[in-house]
Amino acid sequence: MVSLEHLRQTLYRHSLGPLYDYLETLAKALGTDIGMSISPISLGSSAAAVNAAINGSGGKFVRTVAVEVVTSSGERHAWLNTTFKVTVSKTSTSGVVNSPNVAGRCVITNGVGEVTLEYTGTWEAGDTAIITIDGENEAGFDLFDLGSWLSTDTLVA
Repeated sequence: MVSLEHLRQTLYRHSLGPLYDYLETLAKALGTDIGMSISPISLGSSAAAVNAAINGSGGKFVRTVAVEVVTSSGERHAWLNTTFKVTVSKTSTSGVVNSPNVAGRCVITNGVGEVTLEYTGTWEAGDTAIITIDGENEAGFDLFDLGSWLSTDTLVA
């Protein structure tokens, strides 16, 4: 027969399950089990497709980089709301790339964010567009630094 205490603990754990899950991932972060996952890390966009989009009605080629703050086992740190600094660079002499994200920041909400890149100008095979996401926490407290993460698009013919 199940004891009343066992039943009470099971009910308590079940009703507060989401809170326990939240606290477990928070404890992992405080124990330095925190990292960043970005996608795509590398890409090979077609220079012809990029230029066709730029010369089309939209006047630009757009790509998105997904950002997720995770544990080493891939669990999302859903408790985390912060911003990370974003910089863009390129090797093209006639292509232009920028990020319309708010003030060069990637906003992380519930452990997830994204950065948009816009290409204009003229791009050639071999040109690269690079986005760097600086994983230093900008939330006003110094718990962690996730390092810098790159997403590189090397255009192909």
